[in-house]
Amino acid sequence: CTSLVTIPELNTTNGTDFSYMFYNCSSLVTIPELNTTNGTNFNYMFYNCSSLVTVQGEEFNFGKDTSPSSVFAGCRKLKQLPVLNCPNATSINTSMILGSYNDNSKIVYSLESIGGLLSPKATSVQITEPYDSSKQFLNLKSVGILDISSATGTFYIPGKDRMTSLKFVGSVNCKLEYYPTYSSGSTPTYRNNFRDLEIESINYDQNFSYWKCLTKQSLLNILNALVQLEEGVTKTLTLNGNYHMSKLTDEEKAIA
Repeated sequence: CTSLVTIPELNTTNGTDFSYMFYNCSSLVTIPELNTTNGTNFNYMFYNCSSLVTVQGEEFNFGKDTSPSSVFAGCRKLKQLPVLNCPNATSINTSMILGSYNDNSKIVYSLESIGGLLSPKATSVQITEPYDSSKQFLNLKSVGILDISSATGTFYIPGKDRMTSLKFVGSVNCKLEYYPTYSSGSTPTYRNNFRDLEIESINYDQNFSYWKCLTKQSLLNILNALVQLEEGVTKTLTLNGNYHMSKLTDEEKAIA
């Protein structure tokens, strides 16, 4: 289907296997909104759609697929995606959804924004590969809402210094790591652009000392999220004395 440029609206309500549906449709520019809530397999659905610019709709639903892979791999012109809703995924790594495990040239490095990532059942969630620069989305500037409420271990904040804000819904039960780079020796380079953090509930020890540009409202959001802990449950919160505490009143510091 290398000559296919557009497709009409399709009734895909009862569709289950969407794998390879538009494989190698290299001239396809836009995708209409598709009902994929009953889907069980999305692997390689848009693989090598190298002209694809737009995926329409408020969200793309991965239905019953527990581990979608290489869905948008090779879509090298794609800059924006709607909310990626993964209601049944047990493990999510968007470098797999947006890339190919064995071919880094297929990763969508052009991507600038994702409407959100909803993966409430996934115990492992990553948007970027923190230790592998070949699998990082260096142009990613925004991710709308995040539901990683079942995730354990560490969730790495994506986007390097281009990311400025994130909004978490549900409880955060894992470590949030805005991973510092080390320009010389063991001296960390602090993140200079990330400012706005919305978070409903924190149920894990957190170290925000490298997030030096958090606004006062972001700091208050963090403190209020800790207030939601059950009685008798304690968690450790680390802030930066130089960059954070000066933004808080004495009363607010007492809460911290």
